[in-house]
Order: sequence, then C-alpha cells, then structure tokens
Amino acid sequence: MISFIIVNYNTKDLLKRLLTSIKKFFSDSEVIVVDNASIDGSQDMVTMDFPSVKLIPNTENKGFAYANNQAMGIAGSDVFILINSDAELIDDSLQQAVSLIRGNKDYGLIGCKLLNSDTSTQVSVGRFPDIFYAFLSNTGLGLLLPSGLRGKILAGRYHDYLKQSEVDWVMGACMILRKDVYSKIGGLNTDYFMFSEDMEWCYRIQQAGYKIVYTPLSRVIHHFNKSGASGAARRYELMYKNYYTFCNTYLGKTRSTVIRILNIIGLLLRYTAYKAGLIKTDDPFLSYWFSNFRQAFKAQFKR
Repeated sequence: MISFIIVNYNTKDLLKRLLTSIKKFFSDSEVIVVDNASIDGSQDMVTMDFPSVKLIPNTENKGFAYANNQAMGIAGSDVFILINSDAELIDDSLQQAVSLIRGNKDYGLIGCKLLNSDTSTQVSVGRFPDIFYAFLSNTGLGLLLPSGLRGKILAGRYHDYLKQSEVDWVMGACMILRKDVYSKIGGLNTDYFMFSEDMEWCYRIQQAGYKIVYTPLSRVIHHFNKSGASGAARRYELMYKNYYTFCNTYLGKTRSTVIRILNIIGLLLRYTAYKAGLIKTDDPFLSYWFSNFRQAFKAQFKR
C-alpha cells in the first residue's frame, strides 16, 4: 500500500481533479487530505465525493510543513507520496518511483519529473546555496560551462531531466519517501511556513547519509502557482525569508550575507537583460518572476 498525502488550501476544483486521478490509477492506496481551513467548500467536497479519503480538517492554516507532518504522523503504509493539491496524475508511473525507494535503502527521497499544464518539463531540481553557486549563477559565468557541467553545478533549468540522477534537492510538489526515513529524520521543518521547506528537508535527509534522487520514470502534472496562491509580494517575502533562514542556519551569517548580495546583483542583471530583449522565455517560473520583479527585489531586503 502507498499513502498519498495532500495539503489543501482553497483549491477545491484542483483537489477534486487530483483525487479523481489517484482513484483512477491507485485505487487501493491510502489517501490523506489535510485541509488548512479552506473556505471554498473543499472539506464538504472531499467528504461527499471521496468518502474513503481520510480528511484532517484544520481550523487554522498553520502552513504546508505542519500539515504534511500531521498526515505523515498517521499514515499507515511504508511509502509516503507527498503531492500538492494542484498536481494531477496522468498515469500510474509513480509506481516506478515507489519501486525505486523500496528497492534502494540508501535512497532517502525521490522526486519525479514534473510537467507544466501543457506537459512541457517543469524546473524541479535545485542546488543547495553556497557562495560558489551564487557567484556562477548570478554573474552569468556559469553559462560558459560545458553543458554537462553546467547542469550539474547550476541545476534548475540546466539540469538534464531525461536522466535519473542524484541531486541536492527536489521541489516539494511531489516527493516520495519511505516511512523509516521519516521516522529517523523527522518531518518537514515547521519554522518554514511555506517555501524552502523541501530544500531544508532534503538537506537533513542527505546529511543523515541518504541520497536524494530525481527520476524521469515517474511523471506528474503540476499546475504551477495554483496551490497556496497569494499575492506576489507575500510569496516572494516568504520565499526569500526562508531561503536566507536556511543560509543563516547551515552556512552562517557571513556567507549568507555574501549570497544575498550576489542574489541582488543577479536579480538586477537578469531583469536588465530581459528588458533589453536579451532574455525571452515562455517558462512559467521565469515569466511569473519577470512580471513581479519589483516584489521579488524588495523581498531581498526583508529580514
């Protein structure tokens, strides 16, 4: 048996699509939905349309990490699949990731291939922060590296999403891990209300001696920027606050400050290049960032 763990906040229609897809491809699985005090009728929909789903109805929104931990605490299977409410299964390929995590005890957590709504590949693999990475990625010098080395050092959009590989961290939209890893490492860090909790969790899992693995064998659609929707200013404030919390905690304040300065320089360089017509993209992540540059820039100075 597999335990699907879903945190929902006001995404009733998307949640219904996800639950329908799970029922279609993994009908014998345990499904746990933690609802973070939605006001859009999500809880009634789950109760009426999916009576076999275990619903945890929170009376307040305590964040993504807290809610996932609630569900993992009661999940009964040996493998957990943490999946966003704005994701959707298109086949049963997640079984491949489940087999990998069960068959390789040194694998601590697996991320699958995420697809945008149009089925193009979504950026879902990242590097842990450090000064070398911040320098190469923010000055543009990393683009001068050979393609294979560029993908390894910069990850992100330069990662080779066609190959299975060991990586630093994977996006939390869909994460697969064994219960024994959760029992040993603990859950997501509840100090991170939303954003970077996936990176921090992968870091602790890796520090415990496990591998973080990306596999293209399993595919899931992730409708970008639909769950946990909030204003751009709030999103970027949380995103960078948690990113620098990670840096302060694991790298120290001096290196964190250097990384912040390099990130500010990189933001300005990329946006200048975009306005000059040197950068063109239809990637939803970059498009969202470019359209909300002011909010992203201001968030760099929040403490």
